[in-house]
Amino acid sequence: MGDTVLQIDGDRSRTEVASTLRALAEQLDRGEEVRLVGDGETIGVRPADELAFELEVEQGSNGDREIEVEIELEWTEPSESPSDAEAASDAEVASEAADELSDAEASPAAPEETDVDKAVPDDAGTIASLARFEVYRDRADEWRWRLVHRNGNIIAASGEGYTTRQNAEKGMRSVMRNAPGASILRGE
Repeated sequence: MGDTVLQIDGDRSRTEVASTLRALAEQLDRGEEVRLVGDGETIGVRPADELAFELEVEQGSNGDREIEVEIELEWTEPSESPSDAEAASDAEVASEAADELSDAEASPAAPEETDVDKAVPDDAGTIASLARFEVYRDRADEWRWRLVHRNGNIIAASGEGYTTRQNAEKGMRSVMRNAPGASILRGE
C-alpha cells in the first residue's frame, strides 16, 4: 500500500477496544474526519463515501488457541489542488474562529482551560477528542466544570457547584477516568 503513518497495537481491555471501535464507527457514520491517537501522535483522515471493507478472522491450527480479527478500511483520497485545499482550510479556520468568538461572547463566565493531558494520560489507540474540559466560576461564585465540543456546544457539565477549584478538577478527572468504558443504561 504505502508508508505506515500510524500504527496502534498492544494489549488493551475489551472495554477499551470497544470504546475505540465505537468512537471510530460514530465518526465514520457522521462522515467526519476520523481522528486517531497513537504513540503521542494524532492523525486525521477524511473517509470517502464508499470504502473497501475487509473483516478477517484467523484461528490457530494444531492446538494453537490464538484468534486474530483484522479490520481493514481502504479508499482513495480525493485529488485536490494545493490551492483548493489551502482555501478550504483557511475558510474552515476562519469559520471556527468566528464560532468560538460568538460562543465566548455568549458565555456567562470566562472559563479557564484545564490541561487535560496532565489529568488523564493519552493512551495509544484512543480517538482524539473533539472537545475540551473547562473549569470556571459560575455567577454564584462556585467552581464548576463542563465539557465543550469544538463547535461550542456544551456536552456535559457538573451538576453541582464546588467550593474549591481543586474539588471541581477532582470531579472532572473522575468523569475523564470513568467515561471511556461507561455503558449505557436505558430506562423503560
